[in-house]
Amino acid sequence: MSAGLGSDFVVECSEALARIQRNPEWVGVDAYGVRSLRIRRFPYVIHYRIEGEMIVVFAIMFGGRDPSAWQGRI
Repeated sequence: MSAGLGSDFVVECSEALARIQRNPEWVGVDAYGVRSLRIRRFPYVIHYRIEGEMIVVFAIMFGGRDPSAWQGRI
């Protein structure tokens, strides 16, 4: 394991959330109206939905995990 990897993960998450905030509709929508953006450098995905003027993040989770794990949150 590399030193500072946790800090790198936080930076990548912050950058991904900033990209979502700048252009939330850039990512396609699934059947539930949820959008999913993969985090750079890490196999994690941010699942979110646009609700009016708000962006609601449901999960930041490992990309290899069963998607039904977050679907109970919507």
